Amino acid sequence: MRQEAGFRGVGRHLVDQAGNRVILYGVNKMNIWTDMDGVPSFSEIAKTGANVVRIVWNGTGTAEELDTVIRNCWRESMIPMVENHDATGDLSKLSECVDYWVRPDVRSVLIKHASYLILNIANESGDIQVGDDQFRSAYQEAIGRLRGAG
Repeated sequence: MRQEAGFRGVGRHLVDQAGNRVILYGVNKMNIWTDMDGVPSFSEIAKTGANVVRIVWNGTGTAEELDTVIRNCWRESMIPMVENHDATGDLSKLSECVDYWVRPDVRSVLIKHASYLILNIANESGDIQVGDDQFRSAYQEAIGRLRGAG
């Protein structure tokens, strides 16, 4: 079996590099606003048995800060799932989140950690007024841009 880089979806399941199903259990941590590097919160979260931390982030975080928070989460044996909070409730801002993720300095951080990182493109982008087709189309474009950037 060929090993893939990072996590991927197979059917309705998330699988790791070796093709093993992964069930995520963890918490959200508002790192962009509190203990940006995850210290000491990640070690406390790890004590709960969590295997993932959804790292709340936004476009004010530097690539260096993002690298540090991802690295510190992984050091505690938890999967870092970073999300961009800048489009919360507003689908029109989804492209701004993608702009952040594809910035050369940020992109290099994501690639560096790709084997164990999950990217949540944008937190709750859109609201109840956004229809399924509009949401799907916006995210297909966003994913296409991310994949195009490597």
